[in-house]
Amino acid sequence: MNSKFPRYRDFDPAVPAWCVTPDQDGCMHRFFDTSPISPSGRYLVVFQMPFENRQPEPGEAGRVCLVDLESGEFRVVAETCGWEPQLGANVNWGGTDHELFFNDVDTRTWRPFAWKLDPLSGAREKMDGAVYHASPDGRWLVSANMATMRRTQPGYGVCIPPARCARTWGPRKTTDST
Repeated sequence: MNSKFPRYRDFDPAVPAWCVTPDQDGCMHRFFDTSPISPSGRYLVVFQMPFENRQPEPGEAGRVCLVDLESGEFRVVAETCGWEPQLGANVNWGGTDHELFFNDVDTRTWRPFAWKLDPLSGAREKMDGAVYHASPDGRWLVSANMATMRRTQPGYGVCIPPARCARTWGPRKTTDST
């Protein structure tokens, strides 16, 4: 752990803890069930909200940031409009430190999608769908419909205009007779 990171001592924690974003506001990791630490253990990824005092509006960008735990460097690796305040952009590591998945939104069509980003080189690949979880090896992504998630679980999807957020009423009847 780099000496740049101050040790957290308030409330006398039973487990040692350090602040790895001491000079940054609005940083969070994705969720309790996904590690923000890279497969090698060298990097930590955080999502940085542009504000903390209100809900996001469609088209407002947040930042995907990489913290080098050895050097102490904090670096913005991407901006994204595909986020909400509960989970950020659903940032997930893949199988190596060269695979980082996160959501974005095409603001021309308001369609959510995921990026596969190499945070070390900047190379990126647009994925066909969105991401909630990536498999540990980075081969598979799974996601609910991020465009409609705001209707059922605000904060967990992506921010799009309400008129573009489809609404489904009740169970659907299928025409398949099997």
